[in-house]
Amino acid sequence: MHYRGCNNHTLHIFSAYCPNSPAGPFTVAIQHREYFNSINDTRNSHSAFLSDIKSDIKVAIEEGDQILLLLDGNSNMKTVDLNRALTNMNLREVLLEKYGCDGPST
Repeated sequence: MHYRGCNNHTLHIFSAYCPNSPAGPFTVAIQHREYFNSINDTRNSHSAFLSDIKSDIKVAIEEGDQILLLLDGNSNMKTVDLNRALTNMNLREVLLEKYGCDGPST
Protein backbone atom coordinates (compact mmCIF):
# COMPACT_ATOMS: atom_id res chain seq x y z
CA MET A 1 0.00 0.00 0.00
CA HIS A 2 1.18 3.47 -0.74
CA TYR A 3 -0.05 6.54 1.14
CA ARG A 4 0.59 10.23 0.61
CA GLY A 5 0.18 12.55 3.58
CA CYS A 6 0.82 16.09 4.70
CA ASN A 7 3.59 17.97 2.93
CA ASN A 8 3.64 15.28 0.25
CA HIS A 9 5.26 12.70 2.57
CA THR A 10 4.78 9.14 1.39
CA LEU A 11 4.52 5.89 3.31
CA HIS A 12 4.91 2.56 1.57
CA ILE A 13 3.60 -0.41 3.55
CA PHE A 14 4.78 -3.87 2.59
CA SER A 15 3.09 -6.98 3.93
CA ALA A 16 5.24 -10.04 3.26
CA TYR A 17 5.54 -13.74 4.01
CA CYS A 18 8.88 -15.47 3.66
CA PRO A 19 8.32 -19.14 2.79
CA ASN A 20 9.84 -21.94 4.87
CA SER A 21 11.84 -24.80 3.49
CA PRO A 22 9.43 -27.31 1.95
CA ALA A 23 8.04 -29.68 4.58
CA GLY A 24 5.08 -31.11 2.73
CA PRO A 25 3.32 -31.24 -0.63
CA PHE A 26 1.05 -28.23 0.00
CA THR A 27 3.50 -25.70 1.46
CA VAL A 28 4.04 -22.23 0.05
CA ALA A 29 7.61 -23.20 -0.88
CA ILE A 30 6.34 -26.12 -2.98
CA GLN A 31 3.75 -23.90 -4.65
CA HIS A 32 6.51 -21.42 -5.47
CA ARG A 33 8.77 -24.18 -6.79
CA GLU A 34 6.01 -25.34 -9.16
CA TYR A 35 5.51 -21.77 -10.38
CA PHE A 36 9.24 -21.14 -10.82
CA ASN A 37 9.60 -24.42 -12.71
CA SER A 38 6.79 -23.35 -15.05
CA ILE A 39 8.72 -20.20 -16.00
CA ASN A 40 12.17 -21.85 -16.04
CA ASP A 41 13.36 -19.95 -12.96
CA THR A 42 15.86 -21.98 -10.94
CA ARG A 43 15.73 -19.92 -7.74
CA ASN A 44 14.37 -21.44 -4.54
CA SER A 45 11.45 -19.67 -2.88
CA HIS A 46 13.54 -18.19 -0.05
CA SER A 47 16.20 -16.66 -2.29
CA ALA A 48 13.51 -15.41 -4.69
CA PHE A 49 11.64 -13.79 -1.80
CA LEU A 50 14.81 -12.16 -0.48
CA SER A 51 15.79 -10.82 -3.90
CA ASP A 52 12.29 -9.54 -4.69
CA ILE A 53 11.61 -7.85 -1.34
CA LYS A 54 15.02 -6.15 -1.38
CA SER A 55 14.40 -4.89 -4.92
CA ASP A 56 10.93 -3.57 -4.13
CA ILE A 57 12.06 -1.84 -0.93
CA LYS A 58 15.06 -0.32 -2.71
CA VAL A 59 12.75 1.25 -5.32
CA ALA A 60 10.50 2.68 -2.59
CA ILE A 61 13.50 4.12 -0.72
CA GLU A 62 14.87 5.67 -3.93
CA GLU A 63 11.47 7.31 -4.46
CA GLY A 64 11.77 8.87 -0.99
CA ASP A 65 9.09 6.76 0.68
CA GLN A 66 9.06 5.95 4.35
CA ILE A 67 8.92 2.18 4.76
CA LEU A 68 6.84 -0.02 7.03
CA LEU A 69 7.46 -3.73 6.52
CA LEU A 70 5.02 -6.15 8.14
CA LEU A 71 6.78 -9.48 7.85
CA ASP A 72 6.37 -13.11 8.78
CA GLY A 73 9.99 -14.08 8.33
CA ASN A 74 9.47 -17.75 9.26
CA SER A 75 12.87 -17.77 10.88
CA ASN A 76 14.82 -16.51 13.84
CA MET A 77 15.15 -12.85 12.89
CA LYS A 78 18.05 -12.48 15.32
CA THR A 79 20.40 -14.49 13.14
CA VAL A 80 19.22 -15.00 9.56
CA ASP A 81 20.21 -13.55 6.19
CA LEU A 82 16.82 -11.84 5.97
CA ASN A 83 17.59 -9.72 9.03
CA ARG A 84 21.07 -8.88 7.69
CA ALA A 85 19.64 -7.86 4.31
CA LEU A 86 17.04 -5.58 5.90
CA THR A 87 19.59 -4.10 8.31
CA ASN A 88 21.89 -3.36 5.35
CA MET A 89 18.99 -1.38 3.86
CA ASN A 90 18.85 0.70 7.07
CA LEU A 91 15.59 -0.89 8.20
CA ARG A 92 15.16 -1.61 11.91
CA GLU A 93 13.61 -4.67 13.55
CA VAL A 94 11.59 -2.87 16.23
CA LEU A 95 10.67 -5.97 18.27
CA LEU A 96 14.33 -6.86 18.66
CA GLU A 97 15.13 -3.25 19.52
CA LYS A 98 12.46 -3.22 22.20
CA TYR A 99 13.00 -6.68 23.71
CA GLY A 100 16.56 -7.57 22.71
CA CYS A 101 17.61 -11.21 22.78
CA ASP A 102 14.73 -12.01 25.14
CA GLY A 103 12.15 -11.04 22.55
CA PRO A 104 10.39 -13.28 20.05
CA SER A 105 12.50 -14.87 17.35
CA THR A 106 10.16 -14.16 14.43
